[in-house]
Amino acid sequence: AGNVLSLLFQSGFSGRAELGLTGDDDVRLKVSADGSTWREALRVDRATGGLDLAAAEASAPIAGTVDLGALGALKVALTGTGTVTGFGTSPNRVRLLRFTGAATLTHNAASLVLPGGANLVTAAGDTALAVSDAAGNWRVLDYARASGKPVTGPAAADITDASASGRSVLTGTAAQGAMALGVGTDSAPTFKSVLVTDKYALTYGGGLFVNPWQAPTSEGGDNYWSSGTSRLLTVRYDGVADAVTFYTPGGARNAAVMTLRSTMTVGIGTTTPNATLDVAGTLNASGAAAIGGGLTIRGIYTVDQQGGFTRIRDGSGAVPAINLGGTGDPTNYYTNTYHAFYSRD
Repeated sequence: AGNVLSLLFQSGFSGRAELGLTGDDDVRLKVSADGSTWREALRVDRATGGLDLAAAEASAPIAGTVDLGALGALKVALTGTGTVTGFGTSPNRVRLLRFTGAATLTHNAASLVLPGGANLVTAAGDTALAVSDAAGNWRVLDYARASGKPVTGPAAADITDASASGRSVLTGTAAQGAMALGVGTDSAPTFKSVLVTDKYALTYGGGLFVNPWQAPTSEGGDNYWSSGTSRLLTVRYDGVADAVTFYTPGGARNAAVMTLRSTMTVGIGTTTPNATLDVAGTLNASGAAAIGGGLTIRGIYTVDQQGGFTRIRDGSGAVPAINLGGTGDPTNYYTNTYHAFYSRD
């Protein structure tokens, strides 16, 4: 080619390296493995003196000692997993490292100095800049995680624009942070009250899950407590009927168990209670029951001690059906127009 002034290095009359002006006035260094295919290793710009280096990446497996200096490349990919205790002893080297998996770099204050002065566990995609000094000791000057997270967090002394409580929250243990925030004395915070103003999901220990699919005040919003995938209790607010209904365990909403309405009525087994307590089913009392008012049982109405008698009326309550004797019945029997009840004595 024209404008060539270079020094050619050969092996067996086959070119292996060429240094000089090869086609223009920039100084170039080229190398070849076979004398026919050439690769440019560096170029010096004739106007600025700027140096351009080709930086092909070499690869090395994770091992106890990875000799970075023995790898003829600026960029090195460290592959696999394991523990690295050293990068060899080659002096005055610079290496750009890339990790492909989880490996542990072991901090050594003399021969392998790591950021934060502690061991590092790598992840795929993490990168690092490592240099060695004249004695062959290595130092990792910079480490970047692929996740973007910092390698180490700040120490309390590094945070100068915060209170002692703020520093405890940022840098202390879970218990110290809880105490600083005033929500407990250990890693399990205690809250006096929690105000939730929008849709939310709350989990506790994997055994409790509270989740309204809609805002808590909207019609049709479900709250449920579950263990795993099984719902233990479902609570539904009906904005139309202005009622809260509890359902049996199982799916989202099975059979209604209890309904509380704004009309101060409670339904057991019914979602439309018509009395203060409306039970759709069998009512069982294992002890004494005290009733302060009238009692209606299947159309028969009982009024206690009216005019000295306990009277059982018909459904309309207009005409006494049976009078049970009281202070006004000294004859010791109980009668009315249609029925007579006599003492066994």
